[in-house]
Amino acid sequence: LPKLCNFAAINGTKQFKAMNENSNKTSFVTDSAIDTEIIKRRKMKYNCAAATLCGVNAAAELGHDEETLKNIVAGFGGGIGRTNGEGTCGALTGAVAGLGIFGNGDSARTTELAKELFEHFKQQLGSVQCGVLKSAEHRTPCNLCCLIAGRKLYEIVKRERFTPKPQGENTEL
Repeated sequence: LPKLCNFAAINGTKQFKAMNENSNKTSFVTDSAIDTEIIKRRKMKYNCAAATLCGVNAAAELGHDEETLKNIVAGFGGGIGRTNGEGTCGALTGAVAGLGIFGNGDSARTTELAKELFEHFKQQLGSVQCGVLKSAEHRTPCNLCCLIAGRKLYEIVKRERFTPKPQGENTEL
C-alpha cells in the first residue's frame, strides 16, 4: 500500500513519486501535455473526475464539449457523491467514463479497457477507494490519482486510436 506520496524534484524535473512499500514499486509521473491539462483543471477547482476526463479530452484533442463532460461526471467527485470512504476514486471513475465517451461504441472492448485501467490504477496506488487513498495511512494526493488515471486513459486513447470528433459536428454528447 502506498506509504510515501510526495512531490519531489528529481533530475531537475518536477515529478510525482508514489512508492508502494509492500512491493517496492515506484511510479513516476512526469510533466507532459496530459499532466499540464489535468493540473490546470485541478487549479480551476474541477473535481478529480472532471479534471481527468477534460484534461485527456484537451491533451488528445478529441473535441468534446468540456462543459458537457464536466456535467456528465459532476457527481463522481469525492468517491462518487462525496462518499469518500466507501466510494471509488473520482479520477478513476472519470477515466472509465472517458472510455465510453471517447471510444468506438464497442461495449465489450470498453469493458476490457475499463478492467485494464482499474487494475493499473490499483497496482500503482494500492486501492481504488477514495477514502483509503486519502487516509492518514496512505496520504495519496488527489492530483496524483488524477495523473495516474489520466495518463493511463491517454495511453489507451492513443493505442486504441480513438479519433477526434469531426470538425463542425455537434460536440455535445
